[in-house]
Parts: sequence; structure tokens; C-alpha cells
Amino acid sequence: MGRWRAIICKCHPEREHVAHGLCGPCYYQRVRQKDNNAQHTKWRLEHLDQLKGYIRMYQYGISPQKFAEMLEVQHGRCLICDKVLDLSAAAGRSDSVHIDHDHACCPDRQSCGKCVRGLLCGDCNRGLGSFHDDPIALLRAIEYLINEEAPNGV
Repeated sequence: MGRWRAIICKCHPEREHVAHGLCGPCYYQRVRQKDNNAQHTKWRLEHLDQLKGYIRMYQYGISPQKFAEMLEVQHGRCLICDKVLDLSAAAGRSDSVHIDHDHACCPDRQSCGKCVRGLLCGDCNRGLGSFHDDPIALLRAIEYLINEEAPNGV
């Protein structure tokens, strides 16, 4: 059997080891920090709708009331595919709510609010983005999908 040896702290080698390679003060500070992070996460989840409202206001110039009106006018559905929009879905998911705006007016992620066109699902928003808001390219894509014969004789 080997001899027991004292564990030396990583943080303060002169102090007595408590846990996880840390001395008492450093360990308890780490525990408090984890508790604060957990409380912050809990607060964020409780106030998520309010935070999303602030983000919509900042990025798109849309107040929570205006967003609610848009959602009501669209009957809670995507303007393109008519899929029900999920307000609780994480951003980026196919059924999450995306605010579409004219990128010719505001090329950055932030919009002036005047160029907002409507609420879309994630799939439709990415689809429009893939075509760079070019209606000619979208019409070609429609013709391609409708056309029964494959181009180039394939």
C-alpha cells in the first residue's frame, strides 16, 4: 500500500487543499459563482419573452404590441408555407418565428422597422435568404419545379 501524501492546491500552494485542487476560499468562490450562474439562467428563462421583445425592438424596430398584431393578422402562421409558428421554439428551428425584412433597405442584421415584410418560419426565411431576395431567381426556381421535362435532355 502506498503512502498517503498531501494534495497541493493549484491556486494557492501554501494553503490547505479543500476540493477540486482548490483552497477553501477559491473553492467556495467557485461554488457561489455556479449558484449565481444557475440563478441567472433561471431568471432568463422566466423573462425570456421580455428579452425576445427587447431583441425584436432593437433589431427590427418592432414593439411587442406590433409583433402581437402581426402575429394576429397572420393567424399565427408563416406567410409563405402557412405552417403554424411556434413562439416557444428556439431560434433557428424550422418552426420558430423569423422576422423578414427587405435587405436592400437595411443590409445589416439590424432593420429600420419600415422594411419589415412579415413573420416567417425558419425554413422559408432561410429559403428566401438563399435566393438573396432576388425575385427573378425565385421565378426560375418555380419554373424549374413546375417544368415536367428535365433541362438539357437529362
